[in-house]
Amino acid sequence: MVNVRGPSLEGVYKCPNAAGGGGRGGSTLIELIGVLAILTMLMVPTAGLLIRRAVELRQREEARQMERIGDAFRRAVAADRQAPATNVAAWVPFVASHLGSGDDLSGTNRGGGARILVYDPRLNLANLNLGEVEPAELPAGLVFQQGPNGVATVTHPRLVVVSCLQAGWPTAALNTEAGFDSLWNREAHQLPETWPAGWPRDPEDLFIERVDLADLFHQVTLNNVDGYTAAPYALLNRGLSGNAETNSIPVGASPISTHLLHSTPIRLDYAGGTLSQALVLITEPASYTFEGGRWNRRAISGVSGACGELGQQVERFLSRSDWGVTDLGTNPSTVVLGMFDLLKGGTDWAASGFGASGGDSQWQAPAARFLYDAAPQLMLSSWDLIDE
Repeated sequence: MVNVRGPSLEGVYKCPNAAGGGGRGGSTLIELIGVLAILTMLMVPTAGLLIRRAVELRQREEARQMERIGDAFRRAVAADRQAPATNVAAWVPFVASHLGSGDDLSGTNRGGGARILVYDPRLNLANLNLGEVEPAELPAGLVFQQGPNGVATVTHPRLVVVSCLQAGWPTAALNTEAGFDSLWNREAHQLPETWPAGWPRDPEDLFIERVDLADLFHQVTLNNVDGYTAAPYALLNRGLSGNAETNSIPVGASPISTHLLHSTPIRLDYAGGTLSQALVLITEPASYTFEGGRWNRRAISGVSGACGELGQQVERFLSRSDWGVTDLGTNPSTVVLGMFDLLKGGTDWAASGFGASGGDSQWQAPAARFLYDAAPQLMLSSWDLIDE
């Protein structure tokens, strides 16, 4: 009997291996589906991790860029002695010029969201002689420019640059006091108090760079105690020549107290203003007194009203209307001069290396100056005033 077999189905379910040998050389359809399912399950968390890492990388890049924008804004205000308006066409080029070579700055971040500038609504940077500056003379797009007499008032010189990696902006007021405070006081990883919940979806996509300009403004006092001639000076806001901004303090005029931006140059001139005495960069609070036809850091024989709290007390003492000249010739000015003489004894002693005079310890400075010169005269003058 002949055994008749039908065609083999073996080739349908498996294929020969590469070596052409026997054995099982292929995979079933069910096995392929199983492998794909396993790969899919493995790829889902991996893809999610990669996406999250890409988001975190973009957030870190924006955080670094915003920090650099804040630093560049401060440098630009100090260097240009002005502040831009809030429109993108004004503040972006203003900051970009101090951001660094090769760096590009845009009003839109990589997430398609806008970067916006918001000033504190309580900001007040009033110039002493703002009325003398015509609006047409100010460069376009500025909210502030330091004038030739500096800034009389510095109040809330704060601003924020806001950026969100999510496009669009919520319906939240930004230019009100409450709106600005919500940005300035925003807690880390939280949305501002006045913003609607859920915008942006991820609070980590919101970046607020706070810029406080208060420490860039230094108080400067200029006083004229010469009694014979005006005290010439110039603030060099638009170049080192300063010819168009030369000012002077008349004889007997009150001291000028102003605020100048960091590194503002002041040219101090000799009497008559025909010769420059010094060019000073303001990097800290300072006071200068004009006396004897030249400028000094303090009064030499007169009394300066530019010595901070001590100077204010001296001015108050000198302005007492009920203290006139006594029978012994004492008046508030002689008392103050005695005080300055007493203090000068200490500086003379320090300048001499705290040594003795002629080898005699009895006359060692400042004991001789204090005990045998300034102190008795100061006490007599003071008692004379008190007796009155």
